[in-house]
Amino acid sequence: MYYAVALMFGAVAILFFYTGFNGSGTVDSKPLYYGIGAVFGLLSFAMFVKNGALIESLLGLIVGVPCVWFGIMHIIDVFQHNIRVEAILKKITYHRGGRGGGSYRLDFEVPQYRTKYTVDSVSSKRKFIEGESYVIYISKKDAKAHVHRIRNVLLGLIMVLTGLMFLSIIGMVLKIF
Repeated sequence: MYYAVALMFGAVAILFFYTGFNGSGTVDSKPLYYGIGAVFGLLSFAMFVKNGALIESLLGLIVGVPCVWFGIMHIIDVFQHNIRVEAILKKITYHRGGRGGGSYRLDFEVPQYRTKYTVDSVSSKRKFIEGESYVIYISKKDAKAHVHRIRNVLLGLIMVLTGLMFLSIIGMVLKIF
């Protein structure tokens, strides 16, 4: 069973390298494909030679780096949407998620700009009524908006801290040597 998992990791590495080499992705995504392929290839190799320290370090990297990256990008996104405006809620759409859950998408219109903005992934629509006016935070760059800025910043911080926790596994492993 152990070697079967190692072979699966190797197959995932080959798949990502193949995708990067055959030109399926964009130029910007090729380094991502190669990086993921390299990590899974090293993980497969570490499992074949039964090097526990390398396996733990790579698992910390696989989980930690994306968490830190997405957390930082989430925080930056919230701070880029810093223009406070009054907007009218035009439409509430329910999106079904996995395991019976879901989220709501809110479509707003800002009358003075004559533009529409969207808030994705609101967990509850109880506080929102179509046709009412609400404060939203927008950016001049895109049509995305935020309603709960503090909650979104806290979510980004939690993601960063979770990623740092997983990355600390690497530090703990290196102290063993």
